[in-house]
Amino acid sequence: QAVTAYSLSNIKNEFLDIGCDYIIIGDLEKPALELYKNLHKVNEIKNINGVISKEFSNDKINFIEDLDLLDFPAWEDFPLKNYWDLGYAHGPLSNKKYLPMLTSRGCPYPCNFCVVPKTNERRWRSRTPKNVLDEIKFWQNKLEISEFHFEDLNPTVNDRRTKEFCNLIIRENIVVEWKIVAGTKVESIKDNETIELLSKAGCKYISISPESGSKEIMKNIEKPFNYDHALKSVKKMNKENIFTQACFIIGYPGEKKSDLIQTRKMIFDMTKRGIDEIAVFIITPIPGSKIYNKFDGFHSLSNLTFTPTWRKDYKKLYKERLIMYFIFLCTKFIFHPLKMLKKSINFFRKKFDTKME
Repeated sequence: QAVTAYSLSNIKNEFLDIGCDYIIIGDLEKPALELYKNLHKVNEIKNINGVISKEFSNDKINFIEDLDLLDFPAWEDFPLKNYWDLGYAHGPLSNKKYLPMLTSRGCPYPCNFCVVPKTNERRWRSRTPKNVLDEIKFWQNKLEISEFHFEDLNPTVNDRRTKEFCNLIIRENIVVEWKIVAGTKVESIKDNETIELLSKAGCKYISISPESGSKEIMKNIEKPFNYDHALKSVKKMNKENIFTQACFIIGYPGEKKSDLIQTRKMIFDMTKRGIDEIAVFIITPIPGSKIYNKFDGFHSLSNLTFTPTWRKDYKKLYKERLIMYFIFLCTKFIFHPLKMLKKSINFFRKKFDTKME
């Protein structure tokens, strides 16, 4: 359940050819258990949705509709202390202990650079607010966890659900710090009322993904984005002490210099309004994404990283990436100097408000 994932069904032969017996795709809980129970019954295995082998391919994705029926993850069986001792995580880490959470699966948007439309078929399924809060309380009691990092692809799709979750935390007076670290669609955070509730309920960090300042590129990506709403939301989040990140991609097929200049302007505008950090990624083709076949030059799947040095335009894009970070830092120094000072202090204290720290 991540934009950094890839489609196993698209590259199944890569695994089958090196001796993999079975590949499981989709929601893993049910088919993995069925496969385990029927390992010696080939005819039974053929009928399990989401199971692929050299002999057959049942690549129909198995979706779990009611996520509340799933047990909470058995985090107590993991070497959690080793992770906590690192002192950092995917999201900015403010406490000594934290846990990641998935409150929903999938995303309804069709973005062409992303694998999620393939792996989740543009379906979004969510746990109920009560179920999510029950898990938070469970880990607070069992492991004394007070910080949670939401790793959903898009946790705020349903604004009513977001408000209900926040109101539950407020009503039960739960002391918790939670962060939307893997990103969400800023338009799904509908209004100032939602932002105020998020802040009051303990949300301290939200990552959003404008992707590009160019309307032409966004049209090619097939991702709608409300520029004005994003600027107003970032300004309001800044006022409500919610730290924010904006993620951008460069190097999309057909991107021109003028498109990059528009992205630079968007970075300036968002930083001026209070965005706390940016992340600029050079696009790489993901197996299962619609743009996967529009690239060549890589020799193996292992080349498909956030540093695609195999791209002929890599040096040019890397230089552009540095320019965008320079614009962000200069703008931040000018319009929000105290926040920049705090970043430096946080770095040495190892109590982080942003991923950048």
